[in-house]
Amino acid sequence: MNTSSTSNPFQSSPPPTPLEHFDLVILGGGITGAGIARQAQLQGLKTLLLEKNDFAFGTSSKSGKLIHGGLRYLKQGQWRLVWESCLEKARLLNIMAPQLVTKTSFYFPIFKSTKPGLFLTYLGMLLYWPLTFPYLSSFPKILSKNTFLKHFPFFKKKDLKAVLCFEDCKALDFRLVLETLKSFVQEGGIAYNYCFIKTQYFKEGRYYLNLSNEKYCTANCLIVAAGIWTPFILKELSLPLAPPSLSFTSGIHLTFSSTRLPIKQTMTLLAKKDQRPLYAVSWGSYILVGTTDVFLSKEELEKTQFSPSISKEDKLYILETLQEYFPELNLSFQDILSARIGIRPLVGSHEGKKESELSRDYMLDYHHSLQGNIVAITGGKLTTYRKMAEKTVNLIQKKFFPERKNWKSNSLSISLLGKNLNQSHKELTLDLLKIYFEEEWATTLTDCILRRSECFLAKNIPPKEIWPKIAQLAHYYNPKYSENFYLEELYTLFPKAST
Repeated sequence: MNTSSTSNPFQSSPPPTPLEHFDLVILGGGITGAGIARQAQLQGLKTLLLEKNDFAFGTSSKSGKLIHGGLRYLKQGQWRLVWESCLEKARLLNIMAPQLVTKTSFYFPIFKSTKPGLFLTYLGMLLYWPLTFPYLSSFPKILSKNTFLKHFPFFKKKDLKAVLCFEDCKALDFRLVLETLKSFVQEGGIAYNYCFIKTQYFKEGRYYLNLSNEKYCTANCLIVAAGIWTPFILKELSLPLAPPSLSFTSGIHLTFSSTRLPIKQTMTLLAKKDQRPLYAVSWGSYILVGTTDVFLSKEELEKTQFSPSISKEDKLYILETLQEYFPELNLSFQDILSARIGIRPLVGSHEGKKESELSRDYMLDYHHSLQGNIVAITGGKLTTYRKMAEKTVNLIQKKFFPERKNWKSNSLSISLLGKNLNQSHKELTLDLLKIYFEEEWATTLTDCILRRSECFLAKNIPPKEIWPKIAQLAHYYNPKYSENFYLEELYTLFPKAST
């Protein structure tokens, strides 16, 4: 947000009358904001969603892309979070987004030095399995060393005792955000990316908002669901709600070609340096491996403008682990196809704790007075985004719209019905570009390649002979930039194509 002014934003330039009015204006176009917007619209609240950058710009395009209950959270005693996650995973797989969410087998190798050992780890899986049954999971299995190595002969053999196998799910996070937003718009909502509140003031139960896209509106309530930006937005807009207590951690993911790292399904690998679990997830032509977990201060975030760089040490953390488990593959830095870094907002202080010990639960807070109507939600998991949205909107209905009755929705049974849900996004084609610009709010090729297509992750570089056509098409949809600008975007995103 660019200003903290709370004076009348319409004094210098009177707005059109009457102003369009919304029950809710949501700030944040990641998975949390998208889920709340859809839920609110389904429950009869007229909703506007604003995102200062592109949709899924932050963590929602840079996660591990797993839809899972969180087996490791059982060790931390977070039974409610695991149970809730397992229920939501089943709902996404079977009802809401079966075209986007798919099952994957997890292989967890157990060595002589692994702690806890085979018995206790398998016992944990047996406790985890009833939380997912009968929705999706097959019974966890113990594979013998020889059986496993028949399928993965290049895997580390020394001191390997057995391999545990169980089921969870995966999904492309940015596609889930976009399809949720499209569902929200189909229900009558309005969503703007690259748009923020320039100025606002609150009077007689309403916010009067001046938006950066030269539109004006009013709203009963503001919802801040902007991930790592939430405490900063609350402060910059002078909203009457104390910023949440958050810790920030950075995490990187690397991709490798499946010809160099021939993994099928998903593997859980304990990091060589500190025994943190890493996941190597197969996405067909490429393998996504991550993540690191490093604390960042607010000052570091602001200094890097919320975009910290990826260090050689970050990459080495993951690469050394792969070299440990796959010694025969001789993986090196040259095998890395792409690297992305995301920032997690974790609830609570990290004083005296390791990064992985902080809860992945969420925090919901509100303020209702003559000074303003504000709700803020932070933290949480990709898997539980629908449940988080449901709880948030139920709170809003109860606190801010108590006069409205019979407002409960049947969102549990309403699927995401986008017409392109079955479309493959592994390659960047001219037909897909048209969809991204016409139906999915893309404004640049960077939007298309990083947050709508898998081509950057897989390094599926479009043939150079069609690059001029790609630039021409992008210029047609957004003539603000020249065709040369779009060609430069392609060379920046795919630098090896120019060599």
